[in-house]
Amino acid sequence: MGDTRPFAPMWASPPGRTIRTRLEEIGLGVPEFADRLGTPAGVALGLLDGRETITIDLAQRLSGILGASAQFWVARDCQYRDDLTRVETSQWLEEIPVREMIRFGWIPEQPAGAARAEACLSFFGVRDLAQWRSAYEPELAAARMRISAAVPSRRPAVAAWLRQATLEAQAIHTASWNAVALRARLGEMKTLTRSKDPGVFVPRLRSLLAPAGVALVVLRALPGCPASGAAMFLAPDHAMIAVSGRFLADDQFWFTVTHEIAHLLLHQPNHAILDDPSSPSGADTSEEQEANQFAAETLLPTSIRAQVPARKLTARDVISVAQAAGVSPGIVVGQLQFAGLLGYDQLNQLKRHYKWDGPTLEIA
Repeated sequence: MGDTRPFAPMWASPPGRTIRTRLEEIGLGVPEFADRLGTPAGVALGLLDGRETITIDLAQRLSGILGASAQFWVARDCQYRDDLTRVETSQWLEEIPVREMIRFGWIPEQPAGAARAEACLSFFGVRDLAQWRSAYEPELAAARMRISAAVPSRRPAVAAWLRQATLEAQAIHTASWNAVALRARLGEMKTLTRSKDPGVFVPRLRSLLAPAGVALVVLRALPGCPASGAAMFLAPDHAMIAVSGRFLADDQFWFTVTHEIAHLLLHQPNHAILDDPSSPSGADTSEEQEANQFAAETLLPTSIRAQVPARKLTARDVISVAQAAGVSPGIVVGQLQFAGLLGYDQLNQLKRHYKWDGPTLEIA
């Protein structure tokens, strides 16, 4: 039995092609066409390249010049607009890691095509691509995205990760924003860095931040979204920190958390700040430098950093410094590597590594 689905070509033919063909048949040039159309030349050129929508008035004029009915020209334009929307939506879908979103349970599994597009649009809370552009492109433009240029990014994938993070954050009950309470919890947060298991420390960290008005989301990164973390205020009294756990190591995880806390305390962003603090390009603004300095000083204060021996460091040295700072040895290794006091290939055995089991971060 043959395929009974309606033919839906992945291209869009503007009415201008039909107009040009008809102009050639009747021997009418473009200047003469514009003159007989009785509109500015820009309108005539817009009809030829598809930029100009064929209204009933224009359809009647086209009918008088080129033949066919006004209904034909209106229908021809409507078909083009529908095809154009379908093609653009298909291209948009290619920019979204749909398979991962299904695997992580963000959207229901749907066959490719219109049903999958509908599921993605529903996920974003919009009815069509035009509404998605209206809702998300200004937000992405306003978002201060400081993510590694070394990793290719796709804006729809970034929007999807941020959308899911926002949905999860909105479902987390928190007290009202309290900067003083958040600062007061930094010491207790540091003690959590010594816990090995994300299944233990993530819920504790979430419970620690909620009374200060911060919803913590640990959300696996999507292909095309190279952000390590994000921070923003969802409402004046409700803040969000999202951490992607991209590098699957404790030094990166905790530095990212503290870096995002810094953004909330120091910059109070109303639009998302998406960060990759590990990237050299991540410190190219004063805000990023401030957040990096805050995180470094919180996790490994200058007074303790000064105690690092000025010689080839051993694992015992690092463990001693970590005990003095009250953080995990992996954090000390990461900070010393970033400062150039250790090579990036040295003492990595002191870092704790994680893995993803679907959407859940676990100890490796």
